[in-house]
Amino acid sequence: MGLLYEYASSPESNDLFSEHLNELHGYWSDIYREIGLQNIPGHEIIRFAATLKEESGAGRLLSAEDTLEFFKNDCIKLSGNDLIINKIIENTVWLQEITSCLSRLYADKRRNAVTDITQARLLAVAIMLRKDLTEEERDKLLEQWERTSFKIFGLFRKDARTKVGEYVRAARKIHKDKNANVDDLLNFISGIGSDFPIETAVEELNKHDFYSDWQKELRYFFFRYEEYLSKMNGTQLNQTLWNVIWESNPNETIEHILPQDKPQDKSDSSWNHIAETKYKELLHSIGNLCLLSPSLNSEASNKGFEAKKEIYKKANLMHLKEIVFNNDVERNVWDEDAINNRRERLIQFAINQWQDL
Repeated sequence: MGLLYEYASSPESNDLFSEHLNELHGYWSDIYREIGLQNIPGHEIIRFAATLKEESGAGRLLSAEDTLEFFKNDCIKLSGNDLIINKIIENTVWLQEITSCLSRLYADKRRNAVTDITQARLLAVAIMLRKDLTEEERDKLLEQWERTSFKIFGLFRKDARTKVGEYVRAARKIHKDKNANVDDLLNFISGIGSDFPIETAVEELNKHDFYSDWQKELRYFFFRYEEYLSKMNGTQLNQTLWNVIWESNPNETIEHILPQDKPQDKSDSSWNHIAETKYKELLHSIGNLCLLSPSLNSEASNKGFEAKKEIYKKANLMHLKEIVFNNDVERNVWDEDAINNRRERLIQFAINQWQDL
């Protein structure tokens, strides 16, 4: 706004300034509305916008302070007030486009497990901005971005310091290199995760506590598994129930089949077939976890397997049916073998799901 006032106003007439001020006001109203709806950090918008436009090729995001200087210089490097005013408007529209993409990412609860990392969001935004690609091509690039990002930050549990440069450079390439074909871009995105082979990633599924610090990732994992099972069985996702799950706190939707707390009633021997040491080992295994709505999760609580099966049937989710049934025969017991066999099925699913396209 300061630059607009400087280059669009004069002692003789303020009409030019007023005309463009109204135009910019419309863009900024849209930007602030999106920021308010999705609680998008303002500094992230300008950092993403400047990082994608900058020509240095550095493998880092510009700081908020550097972005202000970048946009000021970008606007005034041209000769002539008209050109400068046009550049001011162009950059404002660019900020609006960045904001719109970020708004869609922040609103996408399904992808929350892969959009929690800043550099991953930057790459997704760069893909979403490629309006010259078909929707099918953008979706394919986003699918590879999802696979690569969940493999690194989900299955391998790497933190936000990982692969910053690679993500930033990939984002810039996708934004700037309009001559690269989709296969080249797919390979560039998959190359970010080349240090993290899926065969090694799935070994992690044998090791960890998958409840205490992996709740958001677990919910995403089981949604993708539910998608896969629904496709294999030719059924529709129970979208109503999934909306409830996405809107709920993850720890209210994650169900332990073998319960976290054994029944207090000493006469209830529902889970006595599993020794105490083995119980602790199996409790947070991915093979012992599933998803329910908060109300059904609360209802299942620490009940025995016979009672839990009836609750699982109410949920009408595909990944629960394979807990209730084994090869179309209803299970009578949930034990170590059942947990380990399910974990192996989930590992095989993960190999297929998160390999590169």
